[in-house]
Amino acid sequence: MRCRRLEGVIVETNFCSEITEAADWLGVLANLAPLVDAARG
Repeated sequence: MRCRRLEGVIVETNFCSEITEAADWLGVLANLAPLVDAARG
């Protein structure tokens, strides 16, 4: 199996009802940290 790298990832949060104030973005970033780390390799 051949491994390919992604050039980029878009995370769309415009329709995320959990984000109601600026502090909620910190939670989103914390939840996405494993995904970002995996993408970095």
